[in-house]
This record gives sequence, structure tokens and C-alpha cells, in this order.
Amino acid sequence: MVQPFALERATSPSGTCLLTVTGELDIVTSPKLVVAGREALRSGASRISVNLTDVTFMDSGGLAALINLHRSAERAHGRLTVVCPDGAVRRLFAISGTEAMFGLARDAAAA
Repeated sequence: MVQPFALERATSPSGTCLLTVTGELDIVTSPKLVVAGREALRSGASRISVNLTDVTFMDSGGLAALINLHRSAERAHGRLTVVCPDGAVRRLFAISGTEAMFGLARDAAAA
């Protein structure tokens, strides 16, 4: 059974914008992540944490969206972190050579 895409936005006590993605992050759904991240930056968030723990599939469109959001955060003098446990989604970061760009954390506590 395919888990439907969902995106939740919250703010941590420290002021970090938390974006939690569920389901498939692909070329169809990834623009929603970029929009949410940019809205957070426009609202004054300087730190964004994207939690991919419950992402069941991610393609190059999802990776491109995260790169785009990372660059937007840098331009706004902010920071983007990505929470991604071991598995197929994390392997995409390794294959693409983008692990260091995102400073991947295995769980939310480490982010």
C-alpha cells in the first residue's frame, strides 16, 4: 500500500521550522516542500529542519527540491538540516554525493 504524501509544518521551541514529510517525495509532490520552506523563510525562520523519516520513496525531483531549498536558506542567511535514517532514501544522498551538503542527521534529536 502506497502511503499518501503529506507535509506538516510546525515550529520548535527554539524557533526552528520543522517540515515533516510522509509518503513519496517525487517530481509531483516536491514543489509543495519548496513552497513550504520558502514561506517559512519569508516568515522569518532562519533554521529549517526537513524530516524524511516517514518518506517511503524519493526520486531526483525530491533531491532537487531539497537542493533548491538549501540554496534558498543560504541566500536568506539561514540553515537547512535534513533528518533521514538509514535506508533507501538516505542511499540517494550517498549516490548523489550530497550527504555533506545537508549534514544529514539520523534522527530528529541529532538535528
